[in-house]
Amino acid sequence: MTFDENWASFLAAPTTLGPKPDVREAWHQGRRRYAVWILRVADPRVHRRMAEVAEALACPIRRVPDEDAHITLSIGGFRCERPKRDDDVHNHDLEITARALSMTPPEPLTVEVRGAHSFLTCAVLQVRDPTGRLEALRARIGEGLRFGHPWLPHVTVGSYLEDHPIREIANDLDPLRDLPPIEVPVEAVELVDFDAHTPGAPLVTRARLPCRAWHPGTGEEGPG
Repeated sequence: MTFDENWASFLAAPTTLGPKPDVREAWHQGRRRYAVWILRVADPRVHRRMAEVAEALACPIRRVPDEDAHITLSIGGFRCERPKRDDDVHNHDLEITARALSMTPPEPLTVEVRGAHSFLTCAVLQVRDPTGRLEALRARIGEGLRFGHPWLPHVTVGSYLEDHPIREIANDLDPLRDLPPIEVPVEAVELVDFDAHTPGAPLVTRARLPCRAWHPGTGEEGPG
């Protein structure tokens, strides 16, 4: 699915999807730490764009803090030592993937952070991958759990706090949908987790795996 196709699907819905009673509890079922593989986006230009989109929305959102701005690569699941459910992940499996990425660092890549977009649950910035290396990186990590929708790389601006008419959201975001790309070098892959019981809980880094770096003037790659 492309961003244009996703936007058409978004426009066909009546309202956004805000939090519903007991949905979070039904998801975590008492489990605590949820693991995700991400690319952090520590670029002030992207943070300013996130703020611009958040300010354009008339509806309330839970804004992602600048320090937690990221692109989700793959979902790990609920960390545990004895997996029982299909969304549990053994800590050892996460460690194996982290070790593999450490021994053979990912290739360097640059992504483009573009204009505003929206899913039913959150406002986002589009991310494009001119190098084609994001998919290769995802393949190395593994798909993990299934996404609830086709994967589209993005930076989340904030999640909607109520059901709100789609047409109003679209009108707010439309002037910001076609913005010039911001080129962002990817420095590392991170394994993070967060408290599944707390909405908007901070992302805690458990492993940081630097990408290989380009040696200026040589065109060759080396350890990051």
